[in-house]
Parts: sequence; structure tokens; C-alpha cells
Amino acid sequence: MPRFTILDDVELLNINAANSLLKLIEEPSDNNYFILINSKRKKIIETIKSRALEKKNFF
Repeated sequence: MPRFTILDDVELLNINAANSLLKLIEEPSDNNYFILINSKRKKIIETIKSRALEKKNFF
């Protein structure tokens, strides 16, 4: 059964938290999916941006 993890305000993560998230993204277990929500893409570390699919929504 798939498990989704939703993280909001990803741009506010400090470098240690961002690196921990990167490790989870790079070494996922089966059926785990991450949804990252942010408002300032420029503040997310490049390695996370390069491993993500971007979907823009304007509400």
C-alpha cells in the first residue's frame, strides 16, 4: 500500500534537515512518495530540486 508524506514550507529547512530529507529521497523504501510544498523554490538546495518533479498550482 503506498504511503505519502507531505512536507510544507520545505524552503524553511535548515541545511541539516535538508540533507536528511535528501537522504530519504535518494534511498526510498518501496511505495513511499514525498510531496514537497514550498513558496520560494530558490531557497531549496539544488540536489533536492534536481530529484523532484515540479508541478505549479496557483490557487
